Amino acid sequence: MIDYIKITLQTELTENNFINCTKAIPKKYGFYRFLKNEKKSHSLMVVQKKNSTKVTISGSLRKWYFGKSSLLDFTKESFRKAINKLAKSLNMDLDDLSQGKITQCEIGLNVRTRISCEKIIPNIVEYGRLINPNNYRNLDETTYQKGYDKKFIAYDKCKEILNGCHSFKKRIRKKNAFETLADKGYHFLRIEIRLFDKKSFANHKLGHITCLSDLYNNWYDLYEFFTSQISKLTIYRPIAISEKMSKKELQLAEFLNGEDFSSDYNAKITELLSQCKSQTAKGLSSAKTRMHNKIKRMIFQYGRKEEYSSIQLRVDVALHLIRICKYKEENLALPYLIRNLWGAN
Repeated sequence: MIDYIKITLQTELTENNFINCTKAIPKKYGFYRFLKNEKKSHSLMVVQKKNSTKVTISGSLRKWYFGKSSLLDFTKESFRKAINKLAKSLNMDLDDLSQGKITQCEIGLNVRTRISCEKIIPNIVEYGRLINPNNYRNLDETTYQKGYDKKFIAYDKCKEILNGCHSFKKRIRKKNAFETLADKGYHFLRIEIRLFDKKSFANHKLGHITCLSDLYNNWYDLYEFFTSQISKLTIYRPIAISEKMSKKELQLAEFLNGEDFSSDYNAKITELLSQCKSQTAKGLSSAKTRMHNKIKRMIFQYGRKEEYSSIQLRVDVALHLIRICKYKEENLALPYLIRNLWGAN
């Protein structure tokens, strides 16, 4: 569940703590070092602030522990082992490291989906109330950011791994392996949400998590947060005209099926909302909200069944969680999390 992380320590560290790190690079605000993993494929950055005991450790803990090319995600047990390994690598007492403050954190999973990521990613058109037109035509990644509160990212994990292969032979070997998996219906969509600071945690009912030991002790709360974020995604699919539709719904459906709608979702939604009218600012805001909800409801209810949908993504995530319970022995509250995927909790 954890990938990128930023840990802040106030414990005074000596050169003995950095013997497994690269040589210190002096910069304006402190001394920069890199702690590589055993395969030397990924490093964590260790920054010791000048004239202070403050030390920050940042980077992808998942890649540092499993390796840059791994599809594995942390379980509670493997996360514990990673923190133990990090403490040993820094010659630190585990209790001291466990009290390190979490100032940034990325919560996510490599979700196995039934179709290729390039057929899913361009159609993720909304995340909660956020509509993002910038990366819509990008088949490999989509990003939504709400100020400095959080960032949502979805991308093709296999392509990211391939792009990170510097060895030609390794790249070909990985490419062949991923193509074999794809032929068997194994595609991996990376979904992650980055929380920027302690306020971000508090805003998402995770304010009780402030340090590394809190992450471990409240591990299953991360799954609750993750599934709640999945429930906020809208995946566009063309509307199937139905006899059950009212006249207004039929007109809206024809507009939603219009030329270039899927590739210019933001502009088209803006056009629809601009048609809303009211005599007061509050009334206009309410009218726009109703129209926006109606659009999402139309996509959800009348979207073509043969197209990949928000529901199918939720099902894929649910199946992924079931596999985590079965094969990774995570003690997840599956009924609760599955309801959470549908926004029921």
